[in-house]
Amino acid sequence: MARLKRLSAPSIWKFPRKAKQRFTFSPSPGPHAADECMTLGYALRDVLGAASTAKEVRELMAKKMVKVDGAVRKDSSFPIGIMDLLTVGEDSWRVLPDKHGFYLHPVKGNEKALKLLQVTGKTLVRGKLQLNFHDGRNMLVDKDTYKTGDTLAFNVAEKKASDVTQFKRGAIGLVTNGKLRGMTGKIEEIILVRGITPNKVVLKSGGRTIETLKDYIFIIGHDKALISLKGKADSDSIKDDAPSERHAA
Repeated sequence: MARLKRLSAPSIWKFPRKAKQRFTFSPSPGPHAADECMTLGYALRDVLGAASTAKEVRELMAKKMVKVDGAVRKDSSFPIGIMDLLTVGEDSWRVLPDKHGFYLHPVKGNEKALKLLQVTGKTLVRGKLQLNFHDGRNMLVDKDTYKTGDTLAFNVAEKKASDVTQFKRGAIGLVTNGKLRGMTGKIEEIILVRGITPNKVVLKSGGRTIETLKDYIFIIGHDKALISLKGKADSDSIKDDAPSERHAA
């Protein structure tokens, strides 16, 4: 097991930097970048409290009780990131962003098998179109009806994708990075800029109008969010008739 000093851990990991345990779990190569993930060991020991020590984490995983997106994982350094589904025994959580990093949101019922996949790129493979997703997955499709930024609803149990939510005005966006990380809102405007300046998106959330980078937006639904979120940070909190106040990321 690779080790990482707590002082050197990514800033989005929310634990005391100076503690009796000097080391934590170092992310192994996987579907998410090191600064945009949490390791299974960290999630089980420091977030959920399912284990007290690294040894207990390994024992728990050896019993095949830990799954990510329905697949059994035995590596405590395996990285999990946004929208990943973590299951321990009969309980499940979804990895979601908040102001300071990530949190594990409990999910129940049909949500235990629902994962949202964001299209991050498209490539041609032997004459067929391949969609590339944010978590490293790939999928071959027959028709090119998708755009970068669109979101697919994926059933991790059946390994099938169903509904597609387009990245367009009126869709519900979740901010995954920057100062507004974790906020949600309806897309009011998509600002496309020529040159090296990044494209931007204007969201309306409650009584606020916020602006952030297009790359920071993850579409989670259109008329209503497809997934449950923490507190009131969902589609029900978005009121189009509320007074506006613009805040930039």
